[in-house]
Amino acid sequence: ADTVPGSSRNNAPEDNRTVQDYANWCGSLASRLRPSAVWTMCNGLTAPNAINTCNGNYCDDWLSSHGQTGRIQNDQPALWTEDEAGYQLWGESSSRPWDYFWGRTARDDVRAGMRWFARGGSHLNHYMWWGGYNRGRMASANVMNGYATDAPLCSNGQRRHPKFDHAGMFHDAISNVAGVLLGSKTGVGRGV
Repeated sequence: ADTVPGSSRNNAPEDNRTVQDYANWCGSLASRLRPSAVWTMCNGLTAPNAINTCNGNYCDDWLSSHGQTGRIQNDQPALWTEDEAGYQLWGESSSRPWDYFWGRTARDDVRAGMRWFARGGSHLNHYMWWGGYNRGRMASANVMNGYATDAPLCSNGQRRHPKFDHAGMFHDAISNVAGVLLGSKTGVGRGV
């Protein structure tokens, strides 16, 4: 049987009395829509029938606690669904940064990815590989929806060096040892 992954957004209101109810409702809805799909929910409360995933700049410590559900690397795979990689927010300037997205190098991002896989991670997804959804260099008359100009692929499709190069070498290295990584016991708890 084929496995179809699906993601349910678990961005609930901040009212703590309703957040878990909301996460459970999302999981119930996912089951009713497609019960044979594997559902994920990121960084937060997770429905019992969904896989809790990590989002952020660094997720290797998240593995030590087996995710927020305690089930990761026990009966669920370790998935990093948003490696945020340190991109600027729309409208920000490198001369006046105000968010944690600034200042992360390509080398640091790749090192975090290698540590993730060394500790037993089984999937890594880049939050922004392409710095915009601009697919023809124009979104509408005189408007171009580009953002994250330092993503590995700029909004105009140009490669951003060194991020593109570092990420490409990382992907090549991981794919060359994927069988060993995925066939080995997790590095969590073994000093990795």
